[in-house]
Amino acid sequence: MEIQTKYGKANITVTGYTDGLGVWVDANSNCGDDPSVGFTINNVRYGVRADLTLWSDGTWQIGNEATPHMAHSYLYMTRPLSNQEPSASARSKAKAEILAVVNQWVQDHPEELEEARSQARDKRRQEIKNRLAELKEEEAELRRELGGLLGDALTEDQARHAKASELSL
Repeated sequence: MEIQTKYGKANITVTGYTDGLGVWVDANSNCGDDPSVGFTINNVRYGVRADLTLWSDGTWQIGNEATPHMAHSYLYMTRPLSNQEPSASARSKAKAEILAVVNQWVQDHPEELEEARSQARDKRRQEIKNRLAELKEEEAELRRELGGLLGDALTEDQARHAKASELSL
């Protein structure tokens, strides 16, 4: 879904994980040449991508709450056709705008979050069903192998018993 920020248009995607939800914001992070997409901050065009998760305080933040010191790496910014790093000012402005827009967007679109949760649950249920089917097949194979080994053991025991019987005659 496309959203408008004060720095330009971006796409927002909600995705479900086994342990929660994620929101991705992408404003031309692949640095294409289309000037209508991306962020323009301080008169400089940027490709931006941010990965957000829901933190325990109920807000969506860039990065993962378990590793807040890594949040910097969850906000990806590039300058198209340039190897220059974004300025600290540009990063700060992009972060503040993304946080404001995303937190407002999720309040306005709870159905999007519920749909992502539902899809994540459905996906996880299917993964569990598939794994159980694999385990049942593995159990059947192991039971067949065990049966064969037990059959071999009976045959060996029977052979020893027969030889012992011959010797006693």
